[in-house]
Amino acid sequence: MTRQVDLARRLNVSQGTVSRVLGGQPGISQKIRRKILAAARAAGYRKRQARTPRPQTLIARATGVICADIPRHDEWQARLLDGIIAAARETGHEVIVSAHANEDLPRVVSRGQVDGLVRLMCQDDYERTHLTAAPVPTVSILFPVPGADVASVDHFGSARELGLHLGALRPGIAAYVGHAYPIGQARFAGVRSGLEQWGAKVPPELVRMSYALDADKVMPLVGELLDLRAAGRPEHQFTLIAFYNDHLARHAARYIRERGLRVPEDIGVAGYDDLGLPVARDLRLTTVHLPLEELGAEAVRRVHWRLRNPGAPPIHWLLPTRLVEGGSVLRRDA
Repeated sequence: MTRQVDLARRLNVSQGTVSRVLGGQPGISQKIRRKILAAARAAGYRKRQARTPRPQTLIARATGVICADIPRHDEWQARLLDGIIAAARETGHEVIVSAHANEDLPRVVSRGQVDGLVRLMCQDDYERTHLTAAPVPTVSILFPVPGADVASVDHFGSARELGLHLGALRPGIAAYVGHAYPIGQARFAGVRSGLEQWGAKVPPELVRMSYALDADKVMPLVGELLDLRAAGRPEHQFTLIAFYNDHLARHAARYIRERGLRVPEDIGVAGYDDLGLPVARDLRLTTVHLPLEELGAEAVRRVHWRLRNPGAPPIHWLLPTRLVEGGSVLRRDA
């Protein structure tokens, strides 16, 4: 499989020059353009079919490149990218990362200049109804996307396992703070199901769902719950708050302590993700391990599989999760 970088080395030009010529962009001398186009045709590149006239462009039958479309770069996404890059080495691909900017598709994807696409959608993207299907094999991580395979986890089932563990610790009454989008609803339903299996109560007035995941927007909701508890009504005396993810749980644990309550002695805190960061020196979260590196790696492997099985129907793969028992929740008296 001849990649653009291979053509560039062979012709003693930059990869950027090759990319511009194959993309039909101006600014390259006719001599160099003809040399690159001739070498590309010999390597198996073909003309792009376009509905309207445009400068001559060529796309590769196999570029050796996969695009990773990631909404932002933080610890969560960094672990995902580690898995993507590691698996790309296994499959013989290089990875280019698109800075996701709420556009339907990265340009290199819409132009067919990569072999495949790995997408991590934002929750806002997930709600959009006009998402464009990619012209290359695509695997979406966590969220369903039109025409794409999906690598995900069982959000309800994994959250229910967490709820069963928490319920066995006899919290009596529990509160929940989560995300209002579908994955958040699935996690909440799972946690509540597990808790209720052990007889714990999750009253509707102790549930807060937000469309935002920023801590500064969610902590006021935690404050509302603490105010209800402080009011003294027996049905609001919760001893546990479960959260949509570890990020919110860590912030909440500090916030609860700032309010003069002890974690986990007065109120236990549980999360979801297992980012591995302690809440404080003396406290690690009880949570669910989301296999981020494995999700990224599996997405690349499935793009590779799809290249060899283009006619197969879209498939939804579920990766296993596991419970992580930290010290942020204590057993209560029965």
